[in-house]
Amino acid sequence: MITVLFAVMIGCFAVVQVAPRISSFVQATAAAQKIFQTLRRVPSIDSLDEGGVKPDDIKGNIEFKNVTFIYPARPESAPPPQPAVLIVVTVLKNVSFSIPTGKFTAIVGASGSGKSTVIHLIERFYDPVEGSITLDGYDFKSLNVQYLRKQMSLVSQEPTLFATSIYGNICDGYPSNRFKLAMLILVSIAL
Repeated sequence: MITVLFAVMIGCFAVVQVAPRISSFVQATAAAQKIFQTLRRVPSIDSLDEGGVKPDDIKGNIEFKNVTFIYPARPESAPPPQPAVLIVVTVLKNVSFSIPTGKFTAIVGASGSGKSTVIHLIERFYDPVEGSITLDGYDFKSLNVQYLRKQMSLVSQEPTLFATSIYGNICDGYPSNRFKLAMLILVSIAL
């Protein structure tokens, strides 16, 4: 009887020591669910798809026609008793402009004004919600994604780029067999 009593007491102590760790197991399970959802997600733009147009006569004229872009909804934190609120962020609204081939085009604006979004749309990481983007009259959505991305080079804003001149940074992203698309320069202005 004493052995059984001590065995029950030791078992209870073990359960009491495990109890605070249960929240860690629950958090790990929730994190794993988010990871598995991400892995199972089917992208709307498949960069490995072999379909799409691969025109030979690309000159590099890019045109935005009434482009509206809204980043996918993201949760905004709320106080604990309330659920998270989904915020829709409109970055571009009815934006129209053209970038002629062989010309330098500067996109200037404050942080969050959509400079990087324009580049993401040109590289086709996202598709616009409304409007269209064309390359020499071809709609970006009709072009092969791999082909489109091979036609351009990008020198992004990185602190390591400042060790040399602007010309040197552009040359880093300028292989001799590509760079047919117009050059874009992003400038951030702190307000």
